[in-house]
Amino acid sequence: GYTARRIARALEATGWEVLGTGRDAALSFDDEGMVRLALADASHVLSSVPPGGEGLDPVLERYGAALSGKWLGYLSSTGVYGDCGGARVSETRSPAAKSARAARRVDAERRLRRFGRQRGRLCRVSILREKHGIPPEAAVAKCLPHVTRSAAPTPAGREPALT
Repeated sequence: GYTARRIARALEATGWEVLGTGRDAALSFDDEGMVRLALADASHVLSSVPPGGEGLDPVLERYGAALSGKWLGYLSSTGVYGDCGGARVSETRSPAAKSARAARRVDAERRLRRFGRQRGRLCRVSILREKHGIPPEAAVAKCLPHVTRSAAPTPAGREPALT
């Protein structure tokens, strides 16, 4: 989506090689052969694909086996917090989804975390809950302390916190 493209451009500006799927991207999400080849070479995967109507994460469902050993990031939505009455919200706030769409995002976050825990040291999962249009510099600043060129695993049971 929009935010993922802006983050990709900001990462490219710092020397990262970035491949993506979606509009105006080099790969089609449905081209499983090419996506699996790209994933085999990737150390980091950032997903902005929303969950489907059944609440399943299409990236995890289709490419889960190819994601082990990767840093995984997921661009969720501030909608997972429900109506906060205009108050400023921190990522430490518990989700309180009010819409079916936001509830699917919360479920997708839980599934990604479970996926990471099941793989112990082989997978990192970080959740970025951001408003549409976050400045890419802000998103990259949140990611970069935890996104390094090394794929060194996070100790079992700990997720990198993006604060």
